[in-house]
Amino acid sequence: MDIRLELDPALSEPQVVVRAPAMTPEVEDLLARLEDPETLLGFREGEAVPLQTGDILRFYGEDKGGAGPDGARHRHRAPTAL
Repeated sequence: MDIRLELDPALSEPQVVVRAPAMTPEVEDLLARLEDPETLLGFREGEAVPLQTGDILRFYGEDKGGAGPDGARHRHRAPTAL
């Protein structure tokens, strides 16, 4: 998938155009996500599941043993939404 951003100060609001050679499951999924921005993907038992933002109480990030962009190991506390 090719993604391109064009900034146009003449626009009064964001405009999204999806161009595809045919309607595919991937295009349908993309359109569904664009039409419902209140949905996020979370993971449960290794499977992606849709989450409604109004149902989220807090975020929890697991330490996967990675390093930050500077190569140093960092530990972050997950933000909590109330």
